[in-house]
Amino acid sequence: MSGPSPMSTEMKELRGNPSKRALNKLEPKPRTGQPPMPRDLGREAKREWKRLSKMLLKLGVLTVADGDALESLCESKVSWRQAVDDVRKNGMVISMEVATRKGAVTVQKKNPAISVMQAEAKTIKSYLESFGCTPASRTKVSTNANTDEFSDLEELSAELDKIKIQ
Repeated sequence: MSGPSPMSTEMKELRGNPSKRALNKLEPKPRTGQPPMPRDLGREAKREWKRLSKMLLKLGVLTVADGDALESLCESKVSWRQAVDDVRKNGMVISMEVATRKGAVTVQKKNPAISVMQAEAKTIKSYLESFGCTPASRTKVSTNANTDEFSDLEELSAELDKIKIQ
């Protein structure tokens, strides 16, 4: 199936539902909150988890059901960073020994880390778009809270609670 990915009802409501199509009233709505961090995350992925979950919570887009998506985003970010570091260290072109009938020959080849870097960048972009965290996806979402005014999550949470009550 081609075309854009389906959007959640919540995102349609935030964006204004310009098509005026009926919204799914029975769509599951997990509560906003941080899912438990997977125990088997590596050190760098845990650091990404903490950084991204804090940001996504502040934006109000992280739910307790988003653990797998956040884990994949963190792991992809770590793989992307490793590929970037490899390209910086070894360059875009690497030398390789290749066996031929006449013996070994040294050839120049594109660093395989470039392909990893490109693939992970696409994956990261896809997950960030899902969370509304790219410039283009942010322009389509409107919220009532001005998150720039808050210095920490408790202040943001308290302000969001006030908004819900009114």
